[in-house]
Amino acid sequence: MKKIKVLFKNSYELELKEKGSVGDIIDLRDSIEINLDELGKNYQEEQLAQIQSSLQQKYEEQIKELRHQHEKEKMLLEHNKEQEIFQLQLKRANFNIKLVGENLEQWCDNEVQNQLLIANDITWIKDNQIINNAKGDFIYKLHFNAEKKDDQILTSALLEMKSEVKNNLSSPTKKRKNEQYFKKLDQDRQNKNLEFALLVSELEYEQENDIPVKKVPEYENMFIIRPAYLVVFLNIITALGRKHKELIMNDFQAKQEFKKEQEIKDDFQAMKNEILDHSFKNIENNLMTIQKENENIKKISDSLFVSYEIIQTKINTILERHFKTVLNKINNFKIDQIIKKINHLEE
Repeated sequence: MKKIKVLFKNSYELELKEKGSVGDIIDLRDSIEINLDELGKNYQEEQLAQIQSSLQQKYEEQIKELRHQHEKEKMLLEHNKEQEIFQLQLKRANFNIKLVGENLEQWCDNEVQNQLLIANDITWIKDNQIINNAKGDFIYKLHFNAEKKDDQILTSALLEMKSEVKNNLSSPTKKRKNEQYFKKLDQDRQNKNLEFALLVSELEYEQENDIPVKKVPEYENMFIIRPAYLVVFLNIITALGRKHKELIMNDFQAKQEFKKEQEIKDDFQAMKNEILDHSFKNIENNLMTIQKENENIKKISDSLFVSYEIIQTKINTILERHFKTVLNKINNFKIDQIIKKINHLEE
């Protein structure tokens, strides 16, 4: 049996300094004397490390709690701010609808006043007559002459203006569509005994291949018109109305049998229907074809910007050319030629 020296590593660890076996005695006296300073040093370091760890943990927990509290307060402030904005938007929503709509009405009114009302045979008035709890926005009438008698109207139209509310409350599922107003517009037209129903609309502008003038096939004489083309369309139906006056005024008619008169009227009506039913459809088809070509070019590469601009110019040219063609077709409709054709058949 022998005494074995040991080294205190810390408060709970001893390190053997010699080889030993069962029954050997551990000599702590020399170990205490030799390693007391080291033991104290190790113990202090251990305690300090524990204190530091505890303080670090408490500090991190406090920081985490402060951050959490800050995030909660921030979220609450943002929520309150969003609620205030939302409430303000809700309060102003109905006002915005009326404000935007009235601005569109004012714009259209100014355009017609400046470009069409130089003629003394045209009436353009705000529709204030309520029938069956409904009315339109404006009424257009082309009269036989400057006397503007109610029983001498060559053509007429009821106009309704619609504009999208441009604010953050609008969502794709809540946006209004043109078709929502067709039934009322048609009923208002019939109530006022007018020929055309025109929806001057800014709705559904986000649609691809947007068409400036589009006939609504489900309803008689109904058209959707983009505001910029309102005066153009009114010029077209005005030209049609004045050509109708030419038919009425022509001295030939008094000398023709009813059948021949009817042939003249039928030819004019056929020309009128061809313009209103087919010419605008041709414009739409041409625009859709070129718009598709334009979009394909734009997708290929931004480097083809010049080609894209050329195509866009072609679109504008088509619009101008087609509308001019429509007006020329109306103005070139000659009664004399029809009379000669009838007389030639008689010979």
